[in-house]
Amino acid sequence: MLQSITTRECRAVQTEHEFGPRFYEAQIYFLEKEISQLKLDNAHLALEPFGFFAVKDDKSCYYYTGLKIPVFTVIQEICYDIIQKTCIQKLNFKDEMLLVLMKLRLDLDYRDLAQ
Repeated sequence: MLQSITTRECRAVQTEHEFGPRFYEAQIYFLEKEISQLKLDNAHLALEPFGFFAVKDDKSCYYYTGLKIPVFTVIQEICYDIIQKTCIQKLNFKDEMLLVLMKLRLDLDYRDLAQ
């Protein structure tokens, strides 16, 4: 009798975790949909990459960094001369400095900066 109880329990646990083919077809459908959305997002990022060039005027530069464009440029040149680059960079220095100042000024988390 102990053996039959264990077998029933095993069957109950086994059927709880088994899914039919429709479940997996639905999973595949939603994953394919997510892949196509990510491909569209990637294409959008390729067309509109992030950079300092997106800052059009003093007003937007001040909003993001707390500095006007001429001041930002002077600070960027001073910092570039002081800081020695020792690792491979994905961004140029001006864009990296923009991200740092945006982080300090707007207190954005890294997820917001990454978008």
